[in-house]
Amino acid sequence: MGSALGDLYNVICCLLIVFHSCAVDLKCSVLDHFLKSQTESLRTPRHDCLGEISRCTEMKLNSRLAAFVATMGALANVLGLLVVPAGVINIHFTQIPVLLAGLSVGPVSGAFVGFIGFVTSASRLPRANPYILGGNAILGFFTGLFYSRIRRMKAKPIVPQTIAVLAAYLVQAPYVFITDVYLMAMPIPIVLLIMGVLLVEDVIGVFVCHPILFRIDIRKVLFQE
Repeated sequence: MGSALGDLYNVICCLLIVFHSCAVDLKCSVLDHFLKSQTESLRTPRHDCLGEISRCTEMKLNSRLAAFVATMGALANVLGLLVVPAGVINIHFTQIPVLLAGLSVGPVSGAFVGFIGFVTSASRLPRANPYILGGNAILGFFTGLFYSRIRRMKAKPIVPQTIAVLAAYLVQAPYVFITDVYLMAMPIPIVLLIMGVLLVEDVIGVFVCHPILFRIDIRKVLFQE
């Protein structure tokens, strides 16, 4: 499994390098329009949380951001095909692009990648579960939101990153339980096992994202002139 994580880390770094080299010329007007509309709707905050989201999203929106979000969404769908057996459970790495987007850019990008990045995973289940898209949008959104509030805490960067992801998981968990038990009619023990696996995958995701964020200042790459 350590070898698989190392290979995955290298793949993500390579994709980010390729993205950086070609994103300047890439135009994605539909995604730009969506992100701009989100910024405008949050420009006048009415609540502390909305104010924080507004500050996180009031950045220069350009083709690099659009390319980054699209790349992370595509990568998440590709990773949905990768399964690593670990005893009685299977580990997936689909959350990594979602967490990376939330930690590096902010809540809106994290939510968008979480929503579009799980189409493959949701459709490959024996019984398609569309609620997975919403659950991971919640994960990406709150990861970005919480991290934006604590990223400057006096500790090693891995600490606020882990806290933000775990806090986002706690917000996501009730949604997962309710949708799986009451809307998908899944047995409670199975749902609790799924939630435990999700927690393990989120922790793995943090430790994969941390060295990437340490080596590459994604925010600077996206918004530099």
